[in-house]
Amino acid sequence: MQHTVFINPNNIIEIHFLGDISYDDLNNIAPKIVEYGTVLGDEGYDTKILLDYTNSTNTEELAATLAKAIAKSISFRKAAGFGANEASRKVFDEVVRTANVEDKVHIFDTRAEAEAWLSQ
Repeated sequence: MQHTVFINPNNIIEIHFLGDISYDDLNNIAPKIVEYGTVLGDEGYDTKILLDYTNSTNTEELAATLAKAIAKSISFRKAAGFGANEASRKVFDEVVRTANVEDKVHIFDTRAEAEAWLSQ
């Protein structure tokens, strides 16, 4: 499936997942996140990431994989996801909690909630 990564008008790295998501997909997305984070940093912006799970599938495994990857990264200020199913949220939250990065990574029900938190 086609997943998109871009810098949105609010200078946030936005990732839209469409359909199934594989580890290869995540490996292909990661360099874009680094590239865009560098661009934002060079322009004086904090690196913030918005993850849209609304149209994704197999999200339980994805949530854990992304949470682990994000938790290990020190190159971003905040990351927020939205649109994941309840099982994915629980996995995501548990990984974030055990990685002790609750202050940097959250998952929300809606895009509006995620964007509001990122803007704080």
